[in-house]
Amino acid sequence: MEFLFFNSQNSTRFEQSKIFTETTNGGTLIMLYRIRPFGDSITAGYGFGFGCKPQPHDPHPISCWPPNEVGGGYRAFLAGNTPNKLPMLMVGGRHDNSAMWMWQVGQQNHDGYASHTMAQLMPYARQSRPSEVILLHVGTNDILTGSNGAQAADALRELLITLLMTNSTTRILVAQIIPEFKYGKEAEILDYNSRVPGIVDLFKPWGRDLRVVDMHPGMTSQDYMDGLHPNFAGYEKMASRWRAAINTLPELAQAAIPGEGVGHIGMAS
Repeated sequence: MEFLFFNSQNSTRFEQSKIFTETTNGGTLIMLYRIRPFGDSITAGYGFGFGCKPQPHDPHPISCWPPNEVGGGYRAFLAGNTPNKLPMLMVGGRHDNSAMWMWQVGQQNHDGYASHTMAQLMPYARQSRPSEVILLHVGTNDILTGSNGAQAADALRELLITLLMTNSTTRILVAQIIPEFKYGKEAEILDYNSRVPGIVDLFKPWGRDLRVVDMHPGMTSQDYMDGLHPNFAGYEKMASRWRAAINTLPELAQAAIPGEGVGHIGMAS
């Protein structure tokens, strides 16, 4: 598959199988990095899809399926013309809960699987999807289905092993997850979050780039649609924290492009 970058000066083709680096006629360096959002319904962006009309077999009225005018969660803020915009291409095996404009510019893909625990995410972790960065926000459903912090941390370790072995060069940004205000599991989430840095440190001998991103502070009940899934404001906060973490990756930070005049990414024939 190819993607076409459009701007006012020229159009340049990129292949999805490599890091995207090209120079326009005007001399502007364009670099598009493959970002793989990986996790559960928070990664899919539930809570941000107001007004969606689900298919009859779909029990989730906010799943934006088929593509809708709104949706995408934090992914929309990273892909859209916002202060958190990134020069990137979203990759993944799903495309539900993505706004129509995300489809139009080729940014609808993700690996967010609603209600999945980390064990249930394993089959998707075993699927190699070339990317420069994985954004990993997992653990909520493990806690909600009875795991304590230590058990969820063990599951995180196993998931990271699989992701690293399947994706030999990608970096992984590992979230200390957002709070929940619905089921009374905040103590377990805090326990899990306290263990995430230690799990990440276990992989230092592997020589791979894993970094912790603390998503928890500053999220209030006002940032949620239902006490579990963020709303517009909550996902904007998440995007800001992902962007700050990506700024610690030198070559990705240097690729930042002003939103105005960048153009759009679209599928090429």
